Amino acid sequence: MFVHHMDPLQPYFVLNTGVYHKFIPVNSPVAHFYQFTYTEKNPAVSGVVPDGAVDLILDTGRGLATISGPVESVERSPFLEGHTYFGVRFKLGVSAYYGDILTSDLVGTSVPASDLIRRRSFDILADTPDFAQRIESMQDILQDLLFSRDRHIPVLVKGILECIFKCHGEVSVHELENRFFYSRRHLLRVFRQYMGMDIKTYCRIVRFQSVLSELNGGFPSQFTEVAQEHGYYDQTHFQKEFKKFALLTPGEYVKILRENKYQSRIHTC
Repeated sequence: MFVHHMDPLQPYFVLNTGVYHKFIPVNSPVAHFYQFTYTEKNPAVSGVVPDGAVDLILDTGRGLATISGPVESVERSPFLEGHTYFGVRFKLGVSAYYGDILTSDLVGTSVPASDLIRRRSFDILADTPDFAQRIESMQDILQDLLFSRDRHIPVLVKGILECIFKCHGEVSVHELENRFFYSRRHLLRVFRQYMGMDIKTYCRIVRFQSVLSELNGGFPSQFTEVAQEHGYYDQTHFQKEFKKFALLTPGEYVKILRENKYQSRIHTC
């Protein structure tokens, strides 16, 4: 279920490394592959922000891999100083059929990936220093994992996700009721069963990610238009919501991006 094309962002990964290698595949359940060596250059912004996505992360030095689920607020960084990490960030919605694990099982937590992927596969990835070769090996692993163990997702959940993504999170439960002709209670129950959080929270995260994408692509001097474009009630609402998910105001966030030359740290293959 490749339901949309937004690339879930983790800007604090980028800000705490010298070079963030990134590759965006075509027609794939993967939003992007990445690799970086963690150095805590910016302790104030060294966490995991809400992005709605599931990541498969390999600590290449230790040969340990985890599946990390989406978070609802900023979480402490799981990375160790000086360690190199190779990661797979899945498109939103794809992780709902990741092997035998639903997104709802992963919200706010991480589990060892060894239950799903053979240890030998991780050893091969860890022993391969080249980013491109790791991507090639991981794509073979994911082909077996994602498609041979495909779990059915209700059409209703797929439809809700499509609406959320197309609207960049700017859709209410009431609007979804009118579109799908189900009660509010049923929509909330089914969505939480598969996605692990309520619809409103998920929408707020998708909208936050949409804002991040805009801010990361440029540094606006005024945020009034950004707030209006993304459906916030006013500037106060925008500032409060952004700080909840980023621990910084939009102005503070953009200042850090500019000072640390954010875009120059990302090497897209």
